[in-house]
Amino acid sequence: MYMPSSSKGSAFNVEKSSTHVECILYVFHHLAHKAENTKTATELCKQLRERLKNVTLMTSPRLEELRINLSNDDKELRGATGWVRDLKFLAEMKKEKTVNELRSCINIIGMTEALQENTPNSD
Repeated sequence: MYMPSSSKGSAFNVEKSSTHVECILYVFHHLAHKAENTKTATELCKQLRERLKNVTLMTSPRLEELRINLSNDDKELRGATGWVRDLKFLAEMKKEKTVNELRSCINIIGMTEALQENTPNSD
C-alpha cells in the first residue's frame, strides 16, 4: 500500500515506496490545482488528509536517517585511496541511491504540506 491509512501495522516501507509515493503525490498535487471542485468533497479530503499525515509521520524519520547516511557516505568516499578506489564505485552508487531517496523524501514532505493546506476543513 503506497499511502497507508494508519501509521501502525501497515506494510508501508518508506525506503522501497518513496518514489511511488512521490509520483502519487505529484499527481494529486496537480489534480488539486486543476479540479478545484474536488476540494468540496470533505469525506474524501478527510481520508486524504489522514493518509498524508501518516505518510509524513513515516517519511520524516527516514529523511533524518538519509541525511546521516549521506554524511557517512561522503566520509567513506573522501577516505578512498589506493586499492580501495576499486570499492569507490560501489560507494558512489550507494551515495547516489541515498541522494535520490533523500530528494524523494523531501518532495513527499513538501507536497503533503501543500496538499494539506489546500484541503477544506471538515470541522
